[in-house]
Amino acid sequence: NTLFNEQLHVPLIIKLPENKLAGFSVKHLSRSIDILPTVMNLLNEKPKPFFEGVTLVPLMKGKNHEKEIFSIAQRDMQKNYVRAYWSVQNRSWKLYNRKLYDLKRDPGEQTDVSTQHKKLKTSLERYAIHFMKKFKRKFRLKKVKPGKKLRDTLKSLGYL
Repeated sequence: NTLFNEQLHVPLIIKLPENKLAGFSVKHLSRSIDILPTVMNLLNEKPKPFFEGVTLVPLMKGKNHEKEIFSIAQRDMQKNYVRAYWSVQNRSWKLYNRKLYDLKRDPGEQTDVSTQHKKLKTSLERYAIHFMKKFKRKFRLKKVKPGKKLRDTLKSLGYL
């Protein structure tokens, strides 16, 4: 129902053969779309160029990088990106519902510090706008008119 970290932060556990990297913990943000490129990398396969995710293997080996993570509520996928249903964050900052949170000082996302960090807020908003425009172009929905066979199948299943 919200995009506060109490709902977004879910542990990702990866078990490698022969217990490689057993017990290693990464506090960096990741996304579910990063899992397939990671698995492919572990299998020495090149990720496909159309993958949006990135491999997490460098993080698993101790390398660190700062990356923005864009989140959008599933219920907003068909809408016009209502501000309450998207957020953008990195390890230190989060912009959600026009409010900026300092995650290092305020991990519970209670205090809006956007007036003290206007340039940062603007930068995160620009990132989000760029991401949303790219996302809309890539996943523009097209109306499909099903043929008779498909309509009959959907009708028999109770969908029409």
